[in-house]
Amino acid sequence: SQLRFGFDELNVPVDGNVGLRVVQTKYQTTGYQSLSFSSTPAPAQGVTLVGSIPTFTPYQTPIAVDNSYVNVLPSLNLRWKLKDNLQVRFAFAKAVARPDFSDLQPNLQLTAGPATTHTVVNADATRSLYIDDLRNVGTALGNPTLKPVKSDQFDLSGEWYFDKASSITVAAFSKQLKDVIVNQVGVVQAADTTGKLYDFAYSTKVNGAKGWARGVEVAAQHFFNGLPGLLAGLGVQANFTYVDSKQTRYNSVDSA
Repeated sequence: SQLRFGFDELNVPVDGNVGLRVVQTKYQTTGYQSLSFSSTPAPAQGVTLVGSIPTFTPYQTPIAVDNSYVNVLPSLNLRWKLKDNLQVRFAFAKAVARPDFSDLQPNLQLTAGPATTHTVVNADATRSLYIDDLRNVGTALGNPTLKPVKSDQFDLSGEWYFDKASSITVAAFSKQLKDVIVNQVGVVQAADTTGKLYDFAYSTKVNGAKGWARGVEVAAQHFFNGLPGLLAGLGVQANFTYVDSKQTRYNSVDSA
């Protein structure tokens, strides 16, 4: 819904609009969690394994995730007519940017083994096989619980029309961001054939940061009047934009 208004009787006439959107988003996404296993070669004859290397049963399990959320998005736009050729605008709005569909996939692929090892010759001439890395890793193709990135947007601009088809505009803008999507390391557990649980680290995307973006923009355009022939309508346009931004993670965690 939107309401338009105007106050021409003020010393500085002002008009604008105020609006409100309520957006509900629902979706279901399906995929699989799978585990593949590659066995580690047995120690050579006369070599003793130190520790144990787990054995896993490969599997593929379907996943279905339902998610929904509601966003309330107000907006306000104002224009002050300082002169016939000079005006100032202000705008405020709450906005959201939904995750890409590809980022919502629930597919999680786990890979176990083969382990990396090294052999040590002991003082008594016996040999021992030590485990360096079980190589239990995972790959997430998406995160079905991602929320949209939220922003509070502020814009202030001045417009000077020094000719019918010519103008200079100066604008400043600021965006406050929440739930920015970043890469993060997650951990999921899977049981070996004895029932013992092992950690699998994987890279995924989460709503894990906040931030801001601020900047200024200067734009100008001018069309030359009275030019003959093919030069009629010739004009120039130019603009300059400066943007600064910062992002801060919610939690101090490793990134991937």
